[in-house]
Amino acid sequence: METAKAWEYYDEIAEMYDEYYALDMRARLYESLMAFLLTESLQKFGPWKLGIEVGGGTGKWTKAIIEKVEKLIFVEPSSRMLSIAKSRNRDIDGIEYVEATLENFQVPQDVEVVFLIGDILSYVDDVKVTMEKISARIRRGGHIIGSVDSYYHALREIVRAGDGSARRYLERYRSMRVGNDELSDVSFVTRCFDTRELSMLFKTHGFEIIDLAGIMVFGPYDERIVNFDEVLKAEKEYARNPDLINIAEHIFFVAVRR
Repeated sequence: METAKAWEYYDEIAEMYDEYYALDMRARLYESLMAFLLTESLQKFGPWKLGIEVGGGTGKWTKAIIEKVEKLIFVEPSSRMLSIAKSRNRDIDGIEYVEATLENFQVPQDVEVVFLIGDILSYVDDVKVTMEKISARIRRGGHIIGSVDSYYHALREIVRAGDGSARRYLERYRSMRVGNDELSDVSFVTRCFDTRELSMLFKTHGFEIIDLAGIMVFGPYDERIVNFDEVLKAEKEYARNPDLINIAEHIFFVAVRR
């Protein structure tokens, strides 16, 4: 597989992205759980006057977000993803679209909330630089809401596959190469976190994590999920179980600027 930037991978699969998530049962479960956790966070911690949705992709979450954000800046480096997002949300006011990576985007002063949904913090080139950039601009009491790829889920999958080289790379760099060969022959590198490391990262940059949850704590699932509704119910009930969060496929978080 050819290795690319994360946004280059998503640019290649942009037109297939929404259809894949609609048809694949595991993807449907992920989206259902993300919608559940995001909705809870929007209701609990919003509203906000100025927000940024970073790596917003095809704009799937934007309609829910804009209900709690007066002015939203939608930042997406993939031109094809951005085009789909604009079309999908063309009837919604209060959104400014910017084609840029977070590293190249000038974060406005006194932003109140930053959305990093879809493991964006795992995909940036430099996590520390990214956090410094957000920390310098977000107002005290402002929030970051997002998710990351889970280190221990990645480690478990690599060990099960018997891939010693990938395990050593993950242990040394906290990163692994990912992709979907059903959609593309391109892969990219993702940064994986555990809850302790994530908490320390945010604390170092002036934030406190106030909510943590696991997305898909009982996986991995195969392509056919028997009794989807029952699985979804159990995942919701156990999402915040501290014994399970680190082995979930993704870790959802909400942090506040102190």
